[in-house]
Amino acid sequence: MRGAGPSKNEAVLVIGAGQPWRGDDGVGPALVRELRLYFSEHPDLAQLRPRLEEANDGLVDFLESSSGYSKVILVDAVVTGSPPGTLHRWEVAQKPLPASLRACSTHGFDLGGAIELYRALNMLPRSLVIYGIEAGQFEPGSVLSPAVKAAIPACQARLLEDLTLYSRQPSPPTLA
Repeated sequence: MRGAGPSKNEAVLVIGAGQPWRGDDGVGPALVRELRLYFSEHPDLAQLRPRLEEANDGLVDFLESSSGYSKVILVDAVVTGSPPGTLHRWEVAQKPLPASLRACSTHGFDLGGAIELYRALNMLPRSLVIYGIEAGQFEPGSVLSPAVKAAIPACQARLLEDLTLYSRQPSPPTLA
């Protein structure tokens, strides 16, 4: 999942988790594709461009790819009981995800459990933001529902606000 670019502690990593062939579960990768297009059309915003990754094979990929980054944003489909398309945002580097999300996953390992495992191993990034878009259907072979697809621009706008804020923060000191 690695490629050339700024050192990990200077860049922000954005991961879109999910399986595009399972309906609303594909919202994370869909948002990453939209961000790639956005940054290709706005070269003047190169200073905001994060490293963009898709984690289609589960949260182990997320955990492996986030290792060493000081700022990570994860976008994933969630089920909290809110209407499909509802946008949620949680900062979880210092506190756990809501308990209601601990049993919600199509990735084989629930998001809350994965985060808590990495917290216990002292492997969480300094900043970890989760954008959850409320999903309504996960049928194999289906596409994003209209409500979830309509939530992508709002999520992208909020994420760009985070990237703008991050670009104004000094990089963490490096250890010699």
